[in-house]
Amino acid sequence: MDSTGAVTEVISFYPRSLLPRSVRFPEHGIAVMFSDFREGEWGPNPGRIKIAIYEGNQDVEIRYDRLTFNKPIPDEVFRLEAPPDFEVIELSYRGE
Repeated sequence: MDSTGAVTEVISFYPRSLLPRSVRFPEHGIAVMFSDFREGEWGPNPGRIKIAIYEGNQDVEIRYDRLTFNKPIPDEVFRLEAPPDFEVIELSYRGE
């Protein structure tokens, strides 16, 4: 609740496992729902995350087959070669 007593966030849990089921933000009309939990490197991970917007009946669903945390990324992934006739312009920030 906020300082006026209005509900800003509601978190619900699955009764038997106490894993998070959803997080709702009534003021913004958005809900994030979690399901299909699987045991992962750092404990249970949701295999499905659904984000719903109440007005307009919009939602998006993200499904995971497998999650990997902090996997090393080879340096060559970050090597960018400038295309021919490419010019680099250095920018500077003059803020305080």
